[in-house]
Amino acid sequence: MPEGRFLVSRHDDRPGVFGNFGTILGQHDVHIASIAVVAMAPRGNAMMILAVDDPVSPEVLAPYATWRACADLRYVELGGASIS
Repeated sequence: MPEGRFLVSRHDDRPGVFGNFGTILGQHDVHIASIAVVAMAPRGNAMMILAVDDPVSPEVLAPYATWRACADLRYVELGGASIS
């Protein structure tokens, strides 16, 4: 059974997407433990799973709500923790 904290996104596959995720999480002192990315087609749609070491508050996620490149973003805690 997987455990941990994860951010799961559907987003545009284009330059700068990873950098924006890292910048915003870094500004809030959220450490990225690992990243898995699947691009459906070059510069098309992609899906990313970020494993993070720290809890991610709704305030941290707020900037992504208005970011057109990000179609969907979910924060999930697995392994006995609550799911947000």
